[in-house]
Formats: sequence, C-alpha cells, structure tokens
Amino acid sequence: ANITATAETIISKEEKKLKRAVELSAKDSEALSEALLELGLFYFSHKKYEDYGNTAKRYLDLNPNSVNALYNMGLAYNKLSKYKEAENLFQRSIDINPNFKLSYLRLGEAYILLNKSKEAKQMYIQFIRLSDVYKEEPAIRLARLYMESNESSLAYESFHIILTKNPNKVQEILWLGELYRELNKTDDALNLFKRTIKKNPNNYSAYGELALYHLD
Repeated sequence: ANITATAETIISKEEKKLKRAVELSAKDSEALSEALLELGLFYFSHKKYEDYGNTAKRYLDLNPNSVNALYNMGLAYNKLSKYKEAENLFQRSIDINPNFKLSYLRLGEAYILLNKSKEAKQMYIQFIRLSDVYKEEPAIRLARLYMESNESSLAYESFHIILTKNPNKVQEILWLGELYRELNKTDDALNLFKRTIKKNPNNYSAYGELALYHLD
C-alpha cells in the first residue's frame, strides 16, 4: 500500500510540474507546443486518455498538420471507445501524409468496431501494400473479412499466404477448412480439420466440424 501511495505521489508531482510548464509557456507558441507535447506523452503513458485528448486538442490548435499528434489522439479515442472520433483523426492524418501506414492499420480497426467491414478491408489492404515486411496480424484480419463477406477466392488466397509463411497457425488452418466446407470441397476440408486436431488435440471446433460430416 505504501509503495502504491508513493508511486501515486510521484506521478502527481510530475503532472503538476508538466502542467506548470504549460502555464509558463502560454505566451511562446514554440515553447507551449513542446510543453503540451511533454504533458500529452505523460498522460498517454499513464493511460489518462481523456486528459491526453484534451491536451492533444490544444497541441493541434498550434500544430494542425502534426500527423503523429492526430494518430496518437486517434489511439486515445479508440481506447475511450470513441470510434467515430478516432476514424476522423486517423483519416485526417492520412490526408496529410498518405504514406503514414500505421493510420491505415488503426483506421481499419476503427472501421471494424463501427461495423464498416468494406472500408476496413481497404485500410488493411493499403497498410499491407505500404509495409516493407510481412505483417501477420493485419493479413489474418483481412482474410477473415474476406471470409465474412463471402469473397471466397480472396479469402482462400489470403489464408494460403498466411499458412505458407507460418504453417503452424492452428486457427487459420481451421478457418481454411471451414472455407473449403462452404465451397463443398469435402476432402480438402476434412484434411484441414484433421490437421487442426493433429496440431491441437483440444481444438473442439475441429472435432465438431468432423462430427458434422459423420452425421451426414
């Protein structure tokens, strides 16, 4: 308890010092920008997202084209479940710098939470195109979006790329099996469900899929 109280005291003192720096810099826009940036980073690192958002707004009044500030503010709003506001911020950052790839990734996440799967797919595609190296998680999300929107050929292609790069992705093997089932490719589906169980004997979804074939 004493350790926690001490840590909270240190954090409180640091916050007061940073807020004081903002007050003292009020008449110097360059110094104020720097002070607001430091205060914002403090709030974000301590997960005080509402405070971060308020500080970032002031910073953006002085630096309206700061892609990093727009992006970080979008992250904060995502944390606060303010997905529409996050969408607007990520889009603004992309408008300023179309090559800022992380904004495409986070905008895709915001679109999913806003039930805009079509837009989310486009953001993940753009993120993957801009990435210098393969990123597994966005590729998986894109494959699932293709699957959910019944774009079977694109889902098939995406899952094969994922499993070529990492053949031990058990959940993705199962999903590809489900895709084959929907395409009436029975033998391929059965092989993938068996492969899933071989890699993870506790994957009950795969057992359920096999049971459906035996029931038929």
